[in-house]
Amino acid sequence: MKVDHLLDFSRCCCYVLLQWVEAREAFSIAADLLEAEHRMRKSMWGQFWSAHQRYFKYLCISAKVPHCVRIAREAVKNGKVSG
Repeated sequence: MKVDHLLDFSRCCCYVLLQWVEAREAFSIAADLLEAEHRMRKSMWGQFWSAHQRYFKYLCISAKVPHCVRIAREAVKNGKVSG
């Protein structure tokens, strides 16, 4: 990976992490304002953390795309696959 790409990706990760922190705070405030029961809070947080996990899973996968593209282009260039 190129250094520029790593720096951009690192900045992106920091930014989205802050967004998730804000979202968590907003969900917590909303649950308090709604006086949500334990079951509702449990369901809400389960969905929140599930979405959080999926988001970061796909963010990690997306970090690999530029490298995969380089490998694929190199393979086509070297005649290892048809393009």
